[in-house]
Amino acid sequence: MTSFLSALPVELVERVAFQLESSDLQSLRLVCTEAYRSTLNCFGHICLASFTTDLSRESLERLKDLSQHKKLRHYVKFLLITDEKGVGQGFTDDEGFGQGYTWPRHPSGRLVAPLPGVEMLQDILIEGLIECRSFQIHRKYIMEYPDDPNELVYSDAIAILFLVIGETGLPIRSLQLDCESDGNPNSIDVDRVDSQDIQTPQFWTGWAHLEELDLHITMSSDALLWTADLVLRAPNLRKLRIGYNLCNDGETVSFFRILHFASTLPKLQELILSHLCFTEDFIAFESAFPRQLHPPQGGSDAPYGWGDARC
Repeated sequence: MTSFLSALPVELVERVAFQLESSDLQSLRLVCTEAYRSTLNCFGHICLASFTTDLSRESLERLKDLSQHKKLRHYVKFLLITDEKGVGQGFTDDEGFGQGYTWPRHPSGRLVAPLPGVEMLQDILIEGLIECRSFQIHRKYIMEYPDDPNELVYSDAIAILFLVIGETGLPIRSLQLDCESDGNPNSIDVDRVDSQDIQTPQFWTGWAHLEELDLHITMSSDALLWTADLVLRAPNLRKLRIGYNLCNDGETVSFFRILHFASTLPKLQELILSHLCFTEDFIAFESAFPRQLHPPQGGSDAPYGWGDARC
């Protein structure tokens, strides 16, 4: 097998390797040194472009090992932070986020320094995974208000990423906030994610690079204002996808006013709305919107929006 592979052009081996499932590709790489070497680029693109962590000590240590690999670290483009076990490479067997660390808190509930887990993630993203600038924070199981104050919740996971941006000015390219249970969006605790420790000048410098924002959360009035600030202070935003559950009619009015202002962002190319009640306020918003909105395709739960690449 070794002599056979060594006789083939590297381009041909790569072409074959790119057709394989990730498990088959990894098996091929174990055949011999030549297979391992010639499929390195393919392995990086297929298996490492997206990495998963639950922010546990064990998971972050694995991620750090990858971030220190001179060749492989450049392939990681996307980081999924989730409590859903079995989704990716970086999990422990324990439930929840951040196992293995202590997470001190202010009486308000927000995290306070020193935070070794935040420092670890910061070093990984700034010094190692320099191509990783797209993130998704996903909640599947854990409760937002647990009995154990040392247990990380979904809002804390957001705060941890935002603390890294606020400390370093990390130029984030895309962000998905996906907080669901049984398929329905859930709310976040704004007190934990909106603080002076996070919203530093460096934070807004990094946030200004944002091109894509996907929000699938329930909107209370305080979360609505917080989110509006994030949207309106992203001058390079090109794609905005919103899957809110709005809590009352007053928030619906405010929501559509915010969307109207968002439509004036200079580089916004695509707006996708889903899980919204199309009330009179929406009709007024639609009539004032500077570009034509496309109606839902496929039922009342289908997205509603404009742009060249509607989902």
